[in-house]
Amino acid sequence: MMLAPPPRPHCAFGAACSSKPGGQEQGPNICSWCRNMSFEALRKQADNHPDRQDLIRLIDEYHHQLERECEERISKGWSYPCACKDPKFCRESWRRSFNPQDSRACGTVRHRGQLCTRCYTKAREQRCDWLAEFDGDRNGFPCVFEDLRLRRPADVNWKRGPVDTYGVPDPDWEKDWRRHGRCGRRGQRYQLCQTCFNRMNEIRGFGRYFDPTWGILHDRYR
Repeated sequence: MMLAPPPRPHCAFGAACSSKPGGQEQGPNICSWCRNMSFEALRKQADNHPDRQDLIRLIDEYHHQLERECEERISKGWSYPCACKDPKFCRESWRRSFNPQDSRACGTVRHRGQLCTRCYTKAREQRCDWLAEFDGDRNGFPCVFEDLRLRRPADVNWKRGPVDTYGVPDPDWEKDWRRHGRCGRRGQRYQLCQTCFNRMNEIRGFGRYFDPTWGILHDRYR
């Protein structure tokens, strides 16, 4: 008995699908290649299409599907979706410009805001400028108190902070994991997270170690 041939690939964008020259056969769903594009790119691709309204409806449905899946993963403590499939980042400039140019599905990741192995590899192959905003494959940078690069003997100085006339440091300066909780991530390397900045910026001597506006560690302590 002969097996039926595999279904021919199709895409709701039809000839406008960018997965290959000439596009794909018209079909009811957006193909996996197009689903890996940003929502902004998909909407631009739909703008001049004769089936624009139907395509926008499919794009919006896919967006809502990702929102539901992401919320479920977070609520159940499962691994996170790749940052490319996390609605939290869909309006970020790096995501709007990035197209993996691949039909494979994204993998899941350990940290929210992290790129899956496929997307990180593709971004490096494409030499994307926005990788400068990433710490390896993770969006943003760790707070200086959680940066593994800043665990040198010399870093004890700024982590201890300014001292009073008796040589005693301020108890609210140094990170206390039990009292202060986990740090958030920031947009620049060598920067305090918002929680640490709020705790420390009014302590006398703060400007000696950090930029008083942005909470960035001065060059001489890096």
